[in-house]
Amino acid sequence: MSPNPVSKSLQALICALLLMTGLAGPAAAQTKPNVKDLGLDNLSSALFIGNSFFYYNNSLHGHLGSLMTASTPRRALRSVSATISASGFGWHDVESYFRPNALSSYSFTPDNRIVMNKFERLFDIAIMMDCSQCPVHPTFGPQFHEFALLILIVCLRAVWEYLPWRDY
Repeated sequence: MSPNPVSKSLQALICALLLMTGLAGPAAAQTKPNVKDLGLDNLSSALFIGNSFFYYNNSLHGHLGSLMTASTPRRALRSVSATISASGFGWHDVESYFRPNALSSYSFTPDNRIVMNKFERLFDIAIMMDCSQCPVHPTFGPQFHEFALLILIVCLRAVWEYLPWRDY
């Protein structure tokens, strides 16, 4: 019986991808991060502050919530997006998002009743995104790099901690 040409092509593609990934690893090596822990035992709420990249394609908070719900043990995530189309860091009055009776002060039940929310802690973490051109723009690049590395490390750590495959 002759081998299936599709499976040979697929095997070759997989081998090529593994080889490229293996060779690219040392070139993409990062320095060890200074921040390695959120200081939270259980992430249960997140505020996403940014632009359309957060809400495009069913929203990042929706995908993160689905990952946490699918994890073992199952974890719930209450999340809110504060997004302005095409915005950068400077467009958001972040302090105002945490004032009393602002974000998440109420919600709707399935039968359309309003419920006034009271949280001990409004959000466990705020995840921020700058404008799409800011990282490479000569004017805004330095401002972006000042904040982005710390934010990225904290966010990636939060996501990594709650991904389902870590339990295997």
